Amino acid sequence: MSKIFKITFTDKETFQSWEKDDNRIMYLKELSSDDFDISFKIENGKKALDSIEIKADNVSLEKIAKYMDYTKEELKEFNHLESDTLNKDSNLQIPVSKKEIEGGHGKINQYTTQDGEYVFIVPNGDSSTSTYATFTDGFNQKGA
Repeated sequence: MSKIFKITFTDKETFQSWEKDDNRIMYLKELSSDDFDISFKIENGKKALDSIEIKADNVSLEKIAKYMDYTKEELKEFNHLESDTLNKDSNLQIPVSKKEIEGGHGKINQYTTQDGEYVFIVPNGDSSTSTYATFTDGFNQKGA
């Protein structure tokens, strides 16, 4: 019978809960503040995002990014955001992974989504970017 080891505390108005996984490694399980709730889970031996809820308006994306494996700029790019703030009930997505690929006009950012699809941010010759994504339609057909 395994025991769950848990530590909880509040740091600068943010509640944190840490737990041990099956390999007895501590990981951040939950964060909660007046602005947001974030929960994590262990998936394939790694910490992964379980859910995120924005509970207030004008929440700094930087506040969220510091708990993720991605910078504020990467989260803005992945979510097609123009602002550095989020509003209540914003649908913020966190990628599973990021890979950089050399392209003709610079590095192409390939993000893997939570559902196993891909988002590509491709630089253009005029310093703008184009976004492409793979998806599975309602008939379970792959598309881009």
